[in-house]
Amino acid sequence: MPKSLSNKSPAAAADVIDINADLLSRWPLPVSDEDSENEERGRVLAIGGAVSMPGAIILSSTAVLRSGAGKLQIATCRSIASAVAVAVPEALMVGLPETEAGGIDPAAAKQLAPKINTMDVVLAGPGMVDPQLSSISSSVCSIRQIKSLWC
Repeated sequence: MPKSLSNKSPAAAADVIDINADLLSRWPLPVSDEDSENEERGRVLAIGGAVSMPGAIILSSTAVLRSGAGKLQIATCRSIASAVAVAVPEALMVGLPETEAGGIDPAAAKQLAPKINTMDVVLAGPGMVDPQLSSISSSVCSIRQIKSLWC
């Protein structure tokens, strides 16, 4: 039993669902109305990842699509952008400048300003270290009042 469940009652442990590739393959993306357009389901910009953590932006971007978003753009470190694009081919990819430590350069927020202004939701933070997250989030919020910022 995972350590996180070891102090739970047997009934609580029985309610645990193992999320694995088999479950996810049987859990399709939401079906939209035949007349529905991608624009109607919303535009999301996901900002995140680092050279050492590309999986975080891949997983969170996949979740965005599974939740039914119509259009997804991913902004991540330039050196991992191709790998992320292969993992999430439905998304438009934006490769951003990196710091020497392998994270997104906070100055990249200016490059994202035109995109941020067209989004319904901005997801900022998956796979980013705290100083990056604080700087990017502050920059995103100062660019304009967006409908929703998930950090």
